[in-house]
Amino acid sequence: MKQSFDIRPWLKPALTCILGLILIFKPGSLTTSIAWAVGFLIALVGAGKLVSFFCDPSPQKDFLRLCGAIILLVLGFSIINKPVNLERQVGRVIGIVLLLQGIRGYVSPYAAHEKITSTLCCVVGAVLLVIPLAISRLAVIICGIVVLAIGIGMVIDLLTGKQDNDHTGGPDIIDAL
Repeated sequence: MKQSFDIRPWLKPALTCILGLILIFKPGSLTTSIAWAVGFLIALVGAGKLVSFFCDPSPQKDFLRLCGAIILLVLGFSIINKPVNLERQVGRVIGIVLLLQGIRGYVSPYAAHEKITSTLCCVVGAVLLVIPLAISRLAVIICGIVVLAIGIGMVIDLLTGKQDNDHTGGPDIIDAL
């Protein structure tokens, strides 16, 4: 009988390697996808609040709720249209917070920081203020390298014959199944 090739064990390592390569060579794709999801969620909440405002049977309407729903809709659609702006603004806010924390470490005698930690906070905060996308893209690239290494390890395990199908342990392990 002819032996056929089973692709199922190769799917998970192949998809893991592909995901790692995407994260390494297109790091903005992950952050853009997250921003789209956040924008869609905010717009969905705004739409829900808008529908609940118009479906409310009470004659007295709270127009503050209507304004909140419209603001959420506009904010959600603006994030969906320009997802990089969300990443840029979040990076700048984190940069400001880190910069203020580093300055606090120098100025305040009660701050529990060393000078090295304060200097590092100031440097990272200044970098995030100037280049807000740098740190997030670098973190995504590092995650991509880790995911690619895991995928390559899974491929090597498949090639050497070590598969997770063999659940029998060593002589010291008692299998209850």
